[in-house]
Amino acid sequence: MFRIALLTAGAVAWTACIAWADQPGKPPGAREAKDREGRLIGYHVGIQTNPITIVKDDLGQHRTGRPFAPTVMAQDYTARRITTVAQWQTLRGDIVKRIQGFFAKMPPRPAPLKAKIEQTKDYPDYTTRLVSIAFDGDRRAKLCLVIPKGLPTPAPAIIMFGAYGNGIEKMTAGVYSRTYAVHLARLGVVTAVVEHFYDTYRTSGDGELIPLAASVHMGFRAVDYLLTLKGLVHPKQIAVFGHVYGAEVAGFVAGMDPRVAACATSCSSERCMKPEMGYWGGPVWMGKPTAGLGCVQRYQSYMFVGARSYDMGFSGEGHASHAKVPFLSQEFRGLIAPRPYLSIQEEPTLIDSLRPVYKLYGQADKVQIIAHKWSTNLPVNVQEYMVDFFLKGMRGVKAGAAPEATVKQILAGLKSSDPASQLRGCRLASWWKPAATAAELDRLVSSTDPAVRRAAAKALGRVGDMKRLIRHIKHTDPVVRIAVAESMHTHDDTDAWEALAENQSDKDKWVREAKFQAMQVNPEE
Repeated sequence: MFRIALLTAGAVAWTACIAWADQPGKPPGAREAKDREGRLIGYHVGIQTNPITIVKDDLGQHRTGRPFAPTVMAQDYTARRITTVAQWQTLRGDIVKRIQGFFAKMPPRPAPLKAKIEQTKDYPDYTTRLVSIAFDGDRRAKLCLVIPKGLPTPAPAIIMFGAYGNGIEKMTAGVYSRTYAVHLARLGVVTAVVEHFYDTYRTSGDGELIPLAASVHMGFRAVDYLLTLKGLVHPKQIAVFGHVYGAEVAGFVAGMDPRVAACATSCSSERCMKPEMGYWGGPVWMGKPTAGLGCVQRYQSYMFVGARSYDMGFSGEGHASHAKVPFLSQEFRGLIAPRPYLSIQEEPTLIDSLRPVYKLYGQADKVQIIAHKWSTNLPVNVQEYMVDFFLKGMRGVKAGAAPEATVKQILAGLKSSDPASQLRGCRLASWWKPAATAAELDRLVSSTDPAVRRAAAKALGRVGDMKRLIRHIKHTDPVVRIAVAESMHTHDDTDAWEALAENQSDKDKWVREAKFQAMQVNPEE
């Protein structure tokens, strides 16, 4: 059975131990998570069968990330002493120069975007827009916007880097929750899915653009493009998210581009670097932290093709490639500080090593690591947690604590006869989750407008009124049924689970898949 590993010197398998005593730093209603030795390692939030674990800050001697923080250890593993923001800013400039030197020849910026909309597709509750932009010389690259209808604008946006390629196709086609861009759009944010260059930009020779650098440059260009969408995207609320290989790219983009307001990385192989390690070891969910296993074997060599001035070499189990690059993992991730940074299903010691940088700014609470039990997937409750993390960090949105004026605005939109106003109300209800909106959302799930009823179903699940939501489990609209199943997947409600179990069959394959996933206690068992 798959279990999350929280690493000390090696992988330590852990099981949850529940306690209910209130403690400082414990989220309301959370359950304690302890390892086999009884040490507190974090807190479980959400349903017991599918919890998110918020990993406790600074576990001291049990995790060894902090002694290797970039504030105390240099790139050559010698001691350094950074105690002020001014000192860190000076070091930050040096780290950026080292990364730029490693990337070698980068396309010029700023450069005209020459953006061209290649294709537009309209769906009941969102629109996709395939856009090509100038990338390097005559070469063009594509990104896909997923724009929710009825969006309160200017809106926050998330740039998304997928795992191994074909991200635009995988993240924007279909309706099931694994189609991350569509699901996030239904929560009320603009998503821009960027195609990275994992295996499609292989050049060689000193001074040529390497795939990692090409991917990072594409991230910069995506920000350039979003900033041209005045009135749609808020220029100060652009976040970047990456999954697996995309997480490697996202960290560089967020670290090197100050226009990025927040960052989340999922299932990356990034680790806190130590003197005895090869670069990029295995991620937390793979175990065997010093062996160079996991996704590093599948993509690392592609990242560094063309970097011949550096010793690529081969080391570790399976001859995984480890580049001797001129920066540490904790150095380039430290560039993100003090902006909000969420690490999902990754090595905790790396985040521990970043906290001293955030503390220089007095912003230690802006960096957080969470874990879940679904291996390299990104389940619905984790996607929604990430959106809430971004909204809180970029917009000050605290779920369930909407100002009275905001609640009145939401209710006015929901009660309006105008579908566009109803959509806007549903989006805002998804952000703020005010309980006072449940009755109106319940009514709108029966709307004749497909966009409104789908947004209302998702918002009703976010508000958490499961008794009302259960009544729509046999709705004629399959996307509404999906929203119902996904909401049951994120709420610990006995009646909801019983209703879901009674309605496992469905003529729509996506609904069947959503219901199947919602019923899973542990997909690896």
